[in-house]
Amino acid sequence: GMRGEADTAIMKNATLKDNINLLRDVLKTQNKLIKQYVNDDLTKVPRMLALYKEVEPYFYGDKHTKGLIGDPELEGVTLMLCDDNHGNLRTVPTQKMRNHNGGYGMYYHFDYHGSPFSYEWLNTNYLPKVKEQMCAAYDFGIRDLWIVNVGDIMTNEFPLSYFLDLAYDYDTFSASSYSTQQYTSEWIEKQFAGFTDEQKKSIDFIMNTYTKLANMRRTECIWPETYAPVNFEEGDKILALAQEVLDRCCKLKDELSKKVYPGFFAQVYFPACGTMNVLKMQLLAGKNHWCAKYGMIAANYYAQKIEECLDFDKALVDECDKVDGGRWYGQGWSEHFGFKHWNEEENQYPVMMNVSGTRKGRICVWVSGNEAVTSGNDWTKFPLYCDAFKNPKTEETAVYVAQTCKKSVAYNIDLLNKDWLSATVKKDKDSMIDKIVLKIDRSKLAVCDDKTTVMLISGDGGHGCKFNVAVKIDAQVPNLNYDKGTFIQTSNYVSIEAAHFTSKTDGIWNEKPVSFEELPGYGKTLSAVKAFPVIADFEKGKDAPCVEYKFTLQKNGIMSFDFYLNPSNPAYKDNKLAFIAQINGEKLYKDAVDSKAFAVGDNQEPWGTDVTNNIRISTVYADCKEGLNILKVYPVTPNIVLEKIVIHEANIPFPESYLGAPESFRVE
Repeated sequence: GMRGEADTAIMKNATLKDNINLLRDVLKTQNKLIKQYVNDDLTKVPRMLALYKEVEPYFYGDKHTKGLIGDPELEGVTLMLCDDNHGNLRTVPTQKMRNHNGGYGMYYHFDYHGSPFSYEWLNTNYLPKVKEQMCAAYDFGIRDLWIVNVGDIMTNEFPLSYFLDLAYDYDTFSASSYSTQQYTSEWIEKQFAGFTDEQKKSIDFIMNTYTKLANMRRTECIWPETYAPVNFEEGDKILALAQEVLDRCCKLKDELSKKVYPGFFAQVYFPACGTMNVLKMQLLAGKNHWCAKYGMIAANYYAQKIEECLDFDKALVDECDKVDGGRWYGQGWSEHFGFKHWNEEENQYPVMMNVSGTRKGRICVWVSGNEAVTSGNDWTKFPLYCDAFKNPKTEETAVYVAQTCKKSVAYNIDLLNKDWLSATVKKDKDSMIDKIVLKIDRSKLAVCDDKTTVMLISGDGGHGCKFNVAVKIDAQVPNLNYDKGTFIQTSNYVSIEAAHFTSKTDGIWNEKPVSFEELPGYGKTLSAVKAFPVIADFEKGKDAPCVEYKFTLQKNGIMSFDFYLNPSNPAYKDNKLAFIAQINGEKLYKDAVDSKAFAVGDNQEPWGTDVTNNIRISTVYADCKEGLNILKVYPVTPNIVLEKIVIHEANIPFPESYLGAPESFRVE
């Protein structure tokens, strides 16, 4: 791998042509030396050129300068391409390039020290992503050499096992019928054969869940603002999963003997607890900051919980130094909180905010999943809205009441039209946030003409401070009389998981069928869809396969269609990465990246943001109609992996959500 000093370009102040000529001269010299001292027949000597990020431009050249591609000195040399250091293939061989004598290799990363953020503390790799990318590499003809960078092998044995098994028995492990979830179960059976079935089942949950959550956003680059603390209950949902992983790990730790614990610690406990505790800590910091913003006493509760996470982290790293007689001493020492730069310099531990509390007794009220907050005082009497019951699958939702004074203030709940709605208050003395659980009786609702009501929350905080909060509740279910699989708008958006298409149509490429397939477990929520074979491309979408989605809207208007895609890179140097969204018959060609400006590398945007978020959101706009609408999605180029679609009004700000809005009601 012909990199310059300190992993830089070869000659910093030289032209592209100068560097290419220098490298060409090096290759000539090497081949000459090999012939002279190793074997006169170069074809008998394995040779490889690593086209890592600093070297890749010398291979391809540009429109003014011919690169090394096709150079006679590379005849018989395996050309090792690479990923973008974050698990996404950079460039792959075109159909013409696949005839290269010497073949191709892939240099892939499970650990990385570099831009935009390093990830090197503990394993954060997710098998469904590894399978999708490495199978794509194979299909593009990269079959001669696979290398994976694991950094410190400890905690990366799990993805390393999969990578090597896939490489050595590709036909078995690449099959669509053989899921990575099945591989995980079998791997656990091998590593923890003496454990009980219940313990192995618990480890299975831990491995699948922690690797998915840790891969959604790598540990070092999670910040308090990464996940929405309130919107769509995103923070609470992720926090619950992280906590379950931690609880299961601790339960197993208590059950295991000293003899088997070291293996469990290294393979499961340390990486799962380490990554999930940091995730938990940053989620709590997000809640701490949000509560402090509104003066809620709960901010102090969350600050306490953050301190507990910091203590747990310290104890975990200390334990790593001691387990099995100090076998892994020093392996946990890397900084792993809040990276500001690509490395640990100036990384930030959580900033904890404390609230002194108000003199007058006030409350803050909000509806589950929506961050609009009101105190209901004289000048802030705007109503809150709850439309959760418009979704016929919703049986209960919640309204939250938080205290802003250290002494709790009493309040009254007046629920109008009580016949079909009930309210139960669940108090939390520690956080001083009450949860008012609203439950609906749909049999009683069905016989009522008026399916709306108001919940009033009122009280007297003393010192002349009275509050009165109105929560308007709409339980009018929209028309559901549509075909099976149709998504019904019940809120201000329609959210669709990619795998929940109403139908799909195969395409034709090189006289062979091309079809969308589901990638189980892939991505941030349910799964993803991708067209196979992956090497197929379709100019302007001609003969392309498609997936079709049906959805309804409550009114006419211009809508935003947010397509949640894997942050794949264009397959070839032409930088084309595109799909077609057809809405009610109108085809809209969409470039997922700017083909003229997109680049992979240090300080490159939007690539840096996309790989950090492990998602790319591409938006198209279309005029839609009230009632039924039809969306069809066609691939144009390879590497389009669709995870989710969120549809919302284009002219109204939509709440930011790292995972996208939860899936809408679907007709069964």
